[in-house]
Amino acid sequence: MLDHSYAVHPYMKSLSGIFLTLGKGATYATSSKQKLSTKSLMEAELLAIDDAMALVLWTRHFLATKGMFVPTTTIYQHNKR
Repeated sequence: MLDHSYAVHPYMKSLSGIFLTLGKGATYATSSKQKLSTKSLMEAELLAIDDAMALVLWTRHFLATKGMFVPTTTIYQHNKR
């Protein structure tokens, strides 16, 4: 799961949160200030997705090298609206 908050820190920095699961439990969860200042909610969302994709792809390749079947990766975005 991926979520973000737009312009919650000084200098218009946004917040990204990533929650990665394998099966029933969380394998990775983090929340961090985005490195770039964004001008819109859409830009903050794209930065959050970019940060998450590196983790998702690394995990997928790691599991594949260990011989585990890795189905198509899906990223869900939690919509609070």
